[in-house]
Amino acid sequence: PAALCVAAIGIAPYSVFFSLADDGRFRIVAINLALVAVGLIVTILRNYGQFARLVASQRALAEQHAETLRLAEDNSRLANIDPLTGLPNRRQFIARLDALCEDPSAGQVAVAFVDLDGFKTVNDVYGHEVGDKLIAYVAKTLADCAPAGAELARARQQCAQNSGFSITSAR
Repeated sequence: PAALCVAAIGIAPYSVFFSLADDGRFRIVAINLALVAVGLIVTILRNYGQFARLVASQRALAEQHAETLRLAEDNSRLANIDPLTGLPNRRQFIARLDALCEDPSAGQVAVAFVDLDGFKTVNDVYGHEVGDKLIAYVAKTLADCAPAGAELARARQQCAQNSGFSITSAR
């Protein structure tokens, strides 16, 4: 550690100089400096391990905290975003709609639900991969066509045959 270097480089030359001086008082100062240096070195060596462990512990804690924040963000995204379309899901849609309805400055609120009739047939005939691509395409198309300020969400039912979308707009 740097403190040991300071003790060796800073105190040792003075101790040698004072011990070689002819005056007895300088020799006492040299002995005093040597004792202080020994005490300093012993204290540093005794506490350095604890200090190093404390620093390592703080780094590990900071890394765990960052990982916890990342996981919390992932959980929030998974709980509120539809993974297929990237749109807010039903839970997020309802929360946003509740917030709009409770906000007196929101003005008028309009809600539109869009359902893809016959979507189950697309899944049954062409498979879920094609059905997923169709839902993603419809979501992108609706997002591109939605008026400014409108919020689009995929508010699908738990069953595979529903592929509904919700559009909310407040003015």
